[in-house]
Amino acid sequence: MKQKQINWHQWQDWVARGGKELGLGLDDYKIGQLEVFAKELLEAGQRLNLTSVDDPLAIAENLMIDSMVPAKWIDPGARVLDLGTGAGLPGIPMKIGFPGLDMTLIDSRRKRISFVGYVIRRLGLENICARHARAEDLAGEDEKFDVVVSRAVSSLAELNGLAAPLLNSGGMLMAMKGRGVADELAEAWLGGMENHESRARIEKYRLPGLGIDRVVVMVKAGL
Repeated sequence: MKQKQINWHQWQDWVARGGKELGLGLDDYKIGQLEVFAKELLEAGQRLNLTSVDDPLAIAENLMIDSMVPAKWIDPGARVLDLGTGAGLPGIPMKIGFPGLDMTLIDSRRKRISFVGYVIRRLGLENICARHARAEDLAGEDEKFDVVVSRAVSSLAELNGLAAPLLNSGGMLMAMKGRGVADELAEAWLGGMENHESRARIEKYRLPGLGIDRVVVMVKAGL
């Protein structure tokens, strides 16, 4: 499939405006890094079947900006695991936007994690690594993180089970979700929504250009 032509100056403006509206604090350097990643993702996406997204605005907002939003609620310097990173989402944009985070990105598919490692080197990112591994592998090595973040991977109930052995005491699972989150919360705790505030923090936001409603569900370790 032929790649769409993109006006990258307009694309940068979209990222800048969206980042400002969502309070991400993106400067020209960070936006340039995101553009490099977007170009690599588009090129490799066709060869390696990494993503079907080829609309410029969707790339800017649904892949780049959306991936960075959860980092607003993560302490600077935290050790973060991106569980099931796929093509490097949300981990790489999160690291670009919030470079103080110590990031580990894992995926069970070797070709994807190879691409992620290439992009990390291409961008010259530090304190970030890509590993061909499953959550169970890290749990067996007694790896611990302050935050486990996941974007569009498994149900909340499954994610909670995978993340629990990987979190430090007081750590947090951050699940990036869209529609249907109420049903997932009910399924995860079998008690409906009435008491979910004692178990999970819910942060809602909207991608400004696309008008898509998004949710970050934050679950403390042990709940």
